[in-house]
Amino acid sequence: MTFRIRDSLLGVPIYLYRDEVAASAGESAGGCGFLYGHDLPPHLGSGHTLWAVTNKHVIESNNWTIRLNLKAGGITCIDTDDREWIYHPRTDLAVRPLALFQDIHKFSYLASEWLLTEDWEKALEIGPGDPCFTIGRFIGHDGKQKNTPTTRFGQIAQIDTEPIVQSGQSIDSYLVEIRSIGGFSGSPVFVYLNAAYYRPWAAGSKTGPDGSILGVGHYPTGPWLLGVNWCSVPTWETVCDASGTELPSGYKVQANSGIMGVVPARYLKEMFEPGGAAFGKLQEIEIGIARTSATRLPTAMPTSEDSSRA
Repeated sequence: MTFRIRDSLLGVPIYLYRDEVAASAGESAGGCGFLYGHDLPPHLGSGHTLWAVTNKHVIESNNWTIRLNLKAGGITCIDTDDREWIYHPRTDLAVRPLALFQDIHKFSYLASEWLLTEDWEKALEIGPGDPCFTIGRFIGHDGKQKNTPTTRFGQIAQIDTEPIVQSGQSIDSYLVEIRSIGGFSGSPVFVYLNAAYYRPWAAGSKTGPDGSILGVGHYPTGPWLLGVNWCSVPTWETVCDASGTELPSGYKVQANSGIMGVVPARYLKEMFEPGGAAFGKLQEIEIGIARTSATRLPTAMPTSEDSSRA
């Protein structure tokens, strides 16, 4: 099952390149990411601090120049420094605060309530077969004059977060069959439900984490941020000759299995909690916001009423 993606979500992804020249040219190398808005504490109002999110391996591969669309048309580049990015210590995530302006930049962001929590995952018994989609950078047709994200659809293949070992990393991951290809590293992956479809508990009712009664046809359907794409899980095929006979060399080639590894959204949430990797920087920004007397907020802190909120 697929459905119409709301237009605001198409403004959430960002593209990452090795430098401004590559970004302006729209070179095929690089990666993807997205914009996340972390809730401000109540005493600072109903806004968010704005962050770029991608994979650690994208930044470590020297792809730290961000390309965004402009409201007036065309693109702009933000040339960051790898030292400005904050890494999760145990998984393939990197975040960096951003200052964008509504009248200049064309963007949307995912607010905190988009993140799928462990409580809701368990209450809704989200699992194999539940539909997913991702929005990211299709390097064969990603847009030259502006960022033109591509959506791809699939379903959860495995929800148990067994580690995937790849490129020297062992990362707790969901497996999602979503026909991903290179270039989608760092893209947001969403899960959604259909109230008319089977749920494991549909014969009765249960209580959600917010106290709501969940029953047949009566439960939230999302979409939620399931997590962040960090890898494609390959298969290895034996090389054969024209007749289909395996070569005696035993050579094998890597093939796309159609399965992606997804870092669960809870790890992103964890980065901003006390003791988390980004918590110190978050506090620094919030102290700056509390001290400023500016009447126009930089959209490193978009308000919850902003049209850029997805």
